[in-house]
Amino acid sequence: MAAKKKKTLTPKEALAKLEVEYIQERHDWEFIYKYGCSDPFWPDGSNLNLIRNHCIFYKQEMERICKEHSLPLPETLPLPDEVSEDYMAPYGRFPNRLVNSEPDKPFQFSLEFFGEEGAANER
Repeated sequence: MAAKKKKTLTPKEALAKLEVEYIQERHDWEFIYKYGCSDPFWPDGSNLNLIRNHCIFYKQEMERICKEHSLPLPETLPLPDEVSEDYMAPYGRFPNRLVNSEPDKPFQFSLEFFGEEGAANER
């Protein structure tokens, strides 16, 4: 069976796809900023800044396509703010999933976050 050929997107289609991706990432940033995420190894701030970098990429790609094809740049939400790498959503779903026993050292995974049963399974 022959492999399907990938359809090449027109500049307008590529722009629309990037816009949707940008908006989704922007909404993900807002959600994590308010409610936190469940990443057991990285603080919310690291994840937020990663999402911000995705937004920057999508915005740059939209600008490039618009410039190359003389298309109007779509109006999008502003870039999310850069936050401290150590930021943790204070009222998030999982505010205690990481512990920082020494302020000048990175966060550590907290087994207490998963309760006794989770901690027993980790051993």
